[in-house]
Amino acid sequence: MLNNINKDNWERPVYYAITIGDFPFNVAGQRILEGINYRIVPGTVDLGGLNPEIMFDNMVNKYERGGIENPNISLDENNLRMCRTFRMMFASLVPALINEGKDEKALIALDKCIEAIPGYTVPRGDESRVFANCYYVLGQPEKARNIINEITYRSGKSLDWFARMNANDMIACTYEIRDALLTEIQILESYQQYDKTLYEAQRQKVISQTELFLNNGVRFGENSHPLDYLM
Repeated sequence: MLNNINKDNWERPVYYAITIGDFPFNVAGQRILEGINYRIVPGTVDLGGLNPEIMFDNMVNKYERGGIENPNISLDENNLRMCRTFRMMFASLVPALINEGKDEKALIALDKCIEAIPGYTVPRGDESRVFANCYYVLGQPEKARNIINEITYRSGKSLDWFARMNANDMIACTYEIRDALLTEIQILESYQQYDKTLYEAQRQKVISQTELFLNNGVRFGENSHPLDYLM
């Protein structure tokens, strides 16, 4: 690699996968996201750390995902983590395309993500809220609501289950309850910004859920109290 940099004047690209974690050298200002990999470049990056055109081609046209859209397959935790990594890269790509005014490409990439990494094989969490927001921005409210329904189906079912517990068991599950409630609050924020017709019903739902858990001894940190978001 040093020979390539010092003698070949960067003629061969240098990449590293995002899945390795922190790169052993400080290259935060010299890397460009091009898919599930970073490309290290000389000088200072001036693209927001992402090359939308190359990343679009990689994510939409080139990468293969092994048929994970098949509803009959079962993915273990390692495969699920990799699929969520692909999903998070789409979550970086689509807003970048929208910010550049490339709405048509953004919609193509977004539809590709939803089709190729569906919620029925890779369950959705709050990482998918960005897709709903982008669908709203792109004038596709029904698709946005479908994504939100997939997200809140899981968080809502979890909260319903916690609500049937006795108080001691609820308190023991405080962390999980907080996590599920945070997902519901984030959806509330999306409705407030993009879909006010659904906002009030979601707001009342979150208030009711929060009061139930508070009345049974579940406590929230000073900086993460659900009702703080609703004032």
